[in-house]
Amino acid sequence: MLGLRWMDVFTSPPHSLLSLVAAAWILFLPGFLISECLRPKTESDRRASLQILADAVSVSLVLEVVLAIIAFTVHATISTWIDWMTSCNVCCFTLWAWRTRWRGAVNPGVPRAPRTKMHAVDALLWLMIGFLSLELYRWADTISAIGWEVALHLGYVRHYFSNLPLDVHMMVARPGEVAPPNGFFFWEFLLAAMSRLARLDCLEFSLRSRWLIPLLGLSGLYALTFELARSKRRTSLIISIVAIAILTTFLFRPPDDFQAIVNSGNHGRIITAFMGSIHHADTAMEILLPLMLAAFFRLRRSQDLPRLIVFALFILMSFFWHPRELFQTAWIAAMMMVTDLLLQRRQVFWRLLKKVYAPAFAAYGIVVAAPPLRSGFLP
Repeated sequence: MLGLRWMDVFTSPPHSLLSLVAAAWILFLPGFLISECLRPKTESDRRASLQILADAVSVSLVLEVVLAIIAFTVHATISTWIDWMTSCNVCCFTLWAWRTRWRGAVNPGVPRAPRTKMHAVDALLWLMIGFLSLELYRWADTISAIGWEVALHLGYVRHYFSNLPLDVHMMVARPGEVAPPNGFFFWEFLLAAMSRLARLDCLEFSLRSRWLIPLLGLSGLYALTFELARSKRRTSLIISIVAIAILTTFLFRPPDDFQAIVNSGNHGRIITAFMGSIHHADTAMEILLPLMLAAFFRLRRSQDLPRLIVFALFILMSFFWHPRELFQTAWIAAMMMVTDLLLQRRQVFWRLLKKVYAPAFAAYGIVVAAPPLRSGFLP
């Protein structure tokens, strides 16, 4: 019914396995290895696997946007940026291997943290997400249906991918009346980096990149839901219901209808169902927004400096990804501040205001008003 050939994901390495390896190398490994290096050796990691993925992607993205800004500032190439990420992965892996294996061999008395087992509902959830990602990979965007803004953004991907020195004045050329406030587009930059690492043409990689949306988006939604529910069991059940509701779209509609949706270009954007287009506005809504809100509610719960830094970098990232999500999260933070003012005790509210809301809104103001960001870094 679905026209799915399961072995295609294994028999087409240039189109699938290389894309998966490049995405893991860029989006998952840096954050995962950094988190593992910073976590105490004897501390048990009781997070669910989807939450581990979301946290790793969050740390990777905030690191990568900082390195991308540095690359544009010093006019480095995207290959240089990839080398920076590779060096980070190698160094963090060496440190992580020493902490987990070699130091245990030298000091056998050091206790090891117990491993968390995957429950059946989490395994089922992974199967549903994997099925959805595989289907979206096979239902790639059609080049004949790409036009106007998405085509313009694919041009930016091509500029970044070209390995020319990164320069916001050369690579984000637009008519003056529609000049973007941000200096570069972070989602397009990530597509160019992953396609260059996978040694695939950036157009081919980008048109098949929709498989990242349910994988990263649903893991981000899991992290956000966990911050609100504070229970892995309830969170897994809620996300399973969401995944089942999305999968019913595949089960009760013919595949030709989906092909028509794909061929329709921007008119067929199935946003809010983790099946949006490769437009950076869709990926910002379905990937960036849940990850950013999860970071905010985690900051509100913990009120510590490291999570404040991560959320501030998320604010910076949203400016370069899609500024709409910056203002959406600002409104949500403002509503939460009013709610805490009305419902929390005075001492609790003042502590939240001092450690969460005041620094967060200061970060919002700096990112929106900073002249170097609005004018494209350096002249």
